[in-house]
Amino acid sequence: MRLFFELNDTAVVPSRAASYKIFSKNLHPRSYNRSRSYNNHTISSVHIRRKKIMFKKAMIAASAALCLGLSAGQVKAAKASWQIKNYKESKRFAKRSATFKYQLPVFKGKSKAIKKINQAQVKSYQAAKKDAKSLFKAAQKDKGNDYDYYYVVKSKVTFNKHGIASIKRSSDHYAGASHIRYVHGEAYSLKSGKRLSVWKVVKGGKKNVQAALKKEARALGMSASAADLVDLNTVDYYISKKGTVYIYPQLTGSQATKSVAVKGRYK
Repeated sequence: MRLFFELNDTAVVPSRAASYKIFSKNLHPRSYNRSRSYNNHTISSVHIRRKKIMFKKAMIAASAALCLGLSAGQVKAAKASWQIKNYKESKRFAKRSATFKYQLPVFKGKSKAIKKINQAQVKSYQAAKKDAKSLFKAAQKDKGNDYDYYYVVKSKVTFNKHGIASIKRSSDHYAGASHIRYVHGEAYSLKSGKRLSVWKVVKGGKKNVQAALKKEARALGMSASAADLVDLNTVDYYISKKGTVYIYPQLTGSQATKSVAVKGRYK
């Protein structure tokens, strides 16, 4: 490719050897005093230096524009690299063992947004670890059955494109009474690192989410009035690979893992 910049009455063409060839247009040798010969043309040395400076500035501006164009393209289809870190802690007591397992998603990068997302994940891990301490104490004190106690959290990045990353955490917990299962999740903006409310990632916004919750209220084991009380800014959800949004009102008992599926804005 050959770049051509026309500057007033001269044109500067960069050669492959990065040298400059100066071509004059409608210039008369007598119009310049104290000049020197350059590439078979008589041009003021001061004039040449000015043209070189102008050329360099033009090249810098063109490079900057190209870089901005590439950056804009990267943001449009942004996604993040990530990995799962596995944590495990086990203790053995007289009658039973107790185990805590946690899968922590860690996003790679040094941006403020990535750091913010990772901090939120660590906070969730620390909260689960605190619950695990109660698990170990209960396992030690329980004199009844000899079933092993456990608290397991499995994590997965379910959606990672269009500048959004969604995480699903499935927990399975047993501490001597009954099995407890929950599904937690959310989505984050890779640009700001902020947690996105569910109504921002579904088609139709808040009205569509509320309508879906009311429609499925009976299946969820809740009343229509209770569906209106679900906080759409903090409710757990995750975005599937195909873009469907699964919302979990976090009810108790057998309904704890039931969800409402809503069509998402992103695919």
